[in-house]
Amino acid sequence: MPITASTIAAGVLANKTVSFAFGQLKSKVLEHCTNRRMKEFLSTFCDAINCKDEEAICVRLDEIGADEKKSESLFDAYRRINLSASPKIGPRIIALITAKAINEDRRITDQEQLLLESAERLSDEELEFVLVSFEEIVKHHKESSSGGWFFEEEPEDMACLDMDEGYEIKLRQLGFISCIIELSAVIPGRPLDLEELSEINNPRLIKTIHYSKLYGELSDYIRLVSK
Repeated sequence: MPITASTIAAGVLANKTVSFAFGQLKSKVLEHCTNRRMKEFLSTFCDAINCKDEEAICVRLDEIGADEKKSESLFDAYRRINLSASPKIGPRIIALITAKAINEDRRITDQEQLLLESAERLSDEELEFVLVSFEEIVKHHKESSSGGWFFEEEPEDMACLDMDEGYEIKLRQLGFISCIIELSAVIPGRPLDLEELSEINNPRLIKTIHYSKLYGELSDYIRLVSK
């Protein structure tokens, strides 16, 4: 198609429309969502670093800005908040973990990084599910030697092997939950009868799900910021 004054004008109009739409999106949607998350973060963060007025906040932020590890921790928190799937619970958890590291004058640990990532990736609804499920885990599952919890079950079919809930899949990716599938057969140290031979020829499928200590720590943070 030949380039004419009309096509150039149409292109300019389209660019203006896109720019206008972006401006409206930024002011009416993006800034609203970001500001909502930032308010939740700052309210919790200021309480956690014991800043009750404007003067205390200015003094503390000057101190944080002058320290590389503290300022990097705060910047990482800011980055996570902007991408947080959760508008309320996640930013509050990020605030508590970040404040704890700053108050103790240290960097964020590897375990805390996983907690921060879970707070960033899970929605409010998913984080609430974590708390509810953890209470059931403590009631009905066994404690493992590593400090977590586990249970075993025999799936009825292969379709039962996968995690069902979205939050479980995310936490499994982060290492909060692990799942082992094994074939189990009974082999006693004596001659086998026909039923035992059938058991060996048709081994049972055993699914073991393990919830790490971090699952409990995440639940503690959710409970704390949900009060």
